[in-house]
Amino acid sequence: MPRSQCFAEKRGGKWRGRYPDADGRMRSTSGYPTKAKALQAARNQRAQIEAGTWHDQRKGEITLAEYVDQRWLPAQQLAFNTRAQYRSVLKQHILPAFGDRPLNTLDSPEEISAWEIALYSTPRPQKGRTLSKTSARTARKVLSFILSDAQAAGLMFVNPAVIRRKRGTAIADARAAAAEAAEEKPWTTALQALLIAERAALLAGRDEEFIEIVTLHYTGMRWGEVVGLGEPDIRPNSIRIWWQLAEVNGVFVRIPPKFGSRRTIDIAPFLSSLLAAHLRLIGGRDCSCLRSGGSPSCEGTRYAFLGREGEHQRRSGFATWIFKPAATGWYPPKRPYPAHPVPVTAEPWPGVPVRGRGNQTRGQACWLPILPGASPHSCRHGRQTCMDRNGIQKILRDLVMGHRTAGMEGVYAHVAPETRAALISTDERDWQVSLETRFALSTHSPVTVLDGLLAPLRERVAQQRTPCASREATP
Repeated sequence: MPRSQCFAEKRGGKWRGRYPDADGRMRSTSGYPTKAKALQAARNQRAQIEAGTWHDQRKGEITLAEYVDQRWLPAQQLAFNTRAQYRSVLKQHILPAFGDRPLNTLDSPEEISAWEIALYSTPRPQKGRTLSKTSARTARKVLSFILSDAQAAGLMFVNPAVIRRKRGTAIADARAAAAEAAEEKPWTTALQALLIAERAALLAGRDEEFIEIVTLHYTGMRWGEVVGLGEPDIRPNSIRIWWQLAEVNGVFVRIPPKFGSRRTIDIAPFLSSLLAAHLRLIGGRDCSCLRSGGSPSCEGTRYAFLGREGEHQRRSGFATWIFKPAATGWYPPKRPYPAHPVPVTAEPWPGVPVRGRGNQTRGQACWLPILPGASPHSCRHGRQTCMDRNGIQKILRDLVMGHRTAGMEGVYAHVAPETRAALISTDERDWQVSLETRFALSTHSPVTVLDGLLAPLRERVAQQRTPCASREATP
């Protein structure tokens, strides 16, 4: 038997076992205090070879950093922003901890778990903050992907980063997180979207934010999709959602929508008119992205929504300084200043934000909250809720939201023309009702585009009053 070819020999003060591998080359396993233990270890290795379960430890002598750079990352088919996310996680969290370690030394699940816990419990030296548990789990998932592929390539015997069933306090943490996620997330009604859009335009000092937020609510587009909406994609009765802009390392890159959810959605006549007027006003402007090497990373398409200086709006900046103050009535904290209410003038309603030094003392009033905890994504929740509430066909709801209809329903169900018409009619009705409710609060608006939309209501009221005045004047 080949196992009989195993033997033990003394090396210094320790014993090592010797055994032939599948190719007849002699291998060794060392560090044993007695000859018997070294011989038994060698026979165990030979038994694994005969059973086909033996793992050649020498294959895993490549370091994790070398494996990632030379073999793993070049072999991944990833979207541009996903690849950038992986590189960021590797650079900041994985490689500093394990980059110089040979793969065959990464064999302790306890070590990986301790590393994950340290990510969200120990402040980082650079910024003095900890990661969220979600970000720490994302880092572990990326490491698990890498080590799983290394295991499949025969470089490791086990994947120590695999995420196992929750135990101990992790069960309670998961239940608490599930309960928190189950809490009602903010979602915009038609009136709330209109009021938030009006305030956002006042905060930004221009009408574009009003049209942008109304578009978010009545289309359900993701933030990257509305920022990446090109002028040619806005048509008389529809919007073609074919691209999004992803912000990668401070640069905007034009990529397909999330999960490849390209689609064309119908829009109501009022939104079509708003967008058409907006496009006529901006007159085919270009973004301010660098063009030194030809086309910029965003590919230079003329976009429907841009910042004041022609730059693409950043998700964090728009949410923090435009949308959330409009929805909540509060500015966020910014060192050395704490969070504080948005100071506004008393007239015209709803009040114009007061800016500059000492604005808190010069303000005559402040805004009440419209939708606490809201963010631009709340408009997407509002779109889904609106369609659910009005009984819109699921296949059309999924089309509008960019979701995939699962199961056989996704194969055999089709969008009926009557359903499209019903959705457009619902949107038109909701818009008119929200305008009339806004008119009841105040007949004018300091936002030019909204004041123009309220003008027909003012004229209607004037016409209704005129006959009464004529009858009173008749003897």
